[in-house]
Amino acid sequence: MVQVDAINRTGGKSLSDERAALSAQIVKQKVDVALADFVTKIEDAIADGSTFDDVIKAEGLSVVTTPALTASGIAPDVPGFKAAAELQSILHDGFQAEVNDDAAVLTITPGQSYGFYDLDRINPAAPKPLTSIRSQVLADFQQDRALREAKRLADAIALKVNQGAPLASAIASTGVSLPAPRPIGARRIDLAKSQQKVPPALALLFSIPARHARVLEAEDKKGWYVIWLDKIEPGNIAAEPNLIKVTQGELSRSLGDEYAQQFAAAIKVDVGVKKNDSAIAALKRSLTGATSSQ
Repeated sequence: MVQVDAINRTGGKSLSDERAALSAQIVKQKVDVALADFVTKIEDAIADGSTFDDVIKAEGLSVVTTPALTASGIAPDVPGFKAAAELQSILHDGFQAEVNDDAAVLTITPGQSYGFYDLDRINPAAPKPLTSIRSQVLADFQQDRALREAKRLADAIALKVNQGAPLASAIASTGVSLPAPRPIGARRIDLAKSQQKVPPALALLFSIPARHARVLEAEDKKGWYVIWLDKIEPGNIAAEPNLIKVTQGELSRSLGDEYAQQFAAAIKVDVGVKKNDSAIAALKRSLTGATSSQ
């Protein structure tokens, strides 16, 4: 049994109130249909044998010609060139195409923008003439020579320190003005809590014995560090009882991954799996477009 207690009537909006919203909706629908019809028209023309130039002329489209580009949108021959954002979709598709392929239409933003392109040529990967990159080669050579010398000095300092020489005297013996040593330190428990990438210099401290030095390449590959561990202060696990459970969980996950890797390796040995390194390398170059620029 249903009983109606009350009826609340809500007055509808007048046509004038809804006119603006309805007009915008109708315009959008018409634009969407017109755009879809236009894209279909171009695709049909290409399918019927029209060339890129034929379609451009028939539809009055403007053409943008880019310099030769890599798959990432870099123009090696035009320093400072910046590829438009919408070009990335075309580049991704273009690097899968061949020169003799038909011009193609692709979607950049569904229902909003499309790209129509034709692959003009493929430039095989090749070294640039030395005359065009002489300054860069010279700069790279000088940087490489400086890095080699920096590595030699760092190794010499580490060797003397590990043989018992004080760090300050080992640095002074190089005869080179070097930055003053900077103290660093951390607790393993704090690094575990942070769950962030540990700086390599700090990570190295936990893998060398006290009163020893190791050489570490800078992350920007522009120099070398000499890491010297002065002392080790034992921690107190009783102050962080939950850390034991966390560590056990991490070790359990690592152990599971290791079992899976060992199982996969055993299957490869048992079945007799062989890798064709040259074919794998060729496929990677093909997929990434590393062998050509457009």
